[in-house]
Amino acid sequence: MKPDEEHRLREALLPLSRRLEKGVPFLSKESSSDDPEVLHARAYNLYLARKYDEATEIFRTLIAMHPFETRYLFGMAASLQAVKRYDEALKMWGLYTLMDGTDPLPHLHASECYAASGKREEGKKALEAYRRAHPLPDQGDRVRRLETLLSRTG
Repeated sequence: MKPDEEHRLREALLPLSRRLEKGVPFLSKESSSDDPEVLHARAYNLYLARKYDEATEIFRTLIAMHPFETRYLFGMAASLQAVKRYDEALKMWGLYTLMDGTDPLPHLHASECYAASGKREEGKKALEAYRRAHPLPDQGDRVRRLETLLSRTG
């Protein structure tokens, strides 16, 4: 590493180093930051820890800061779906699809939300949109379970 690169790296890591010296974990509530990457990492870690409501609030902040960043919409939609706020999750999946029409997964997630809400016909339409966008069988078991659930839902 060149001396100039090393100096820039040290400068970039200095705030983190100071927080750690004080005993403040990098992604704790005490480490406030407006850096979207730090906030995204925090929200993602909260999601993984199944703290979906807290993750949702951070994703909401990120969306307000950067409304065209689809990964924040994805995180918020997934968090809302995880706490069974299906109508809100469907709105987020819809926004995501409008912004990135190439990703088939929001259709699959929307189908799951519709199925869980007992909206059989809408779920079938979303599943069909997923199939059109993604004809490969990499989600085969998941799709089959969803098909079975949608065929039973009244």
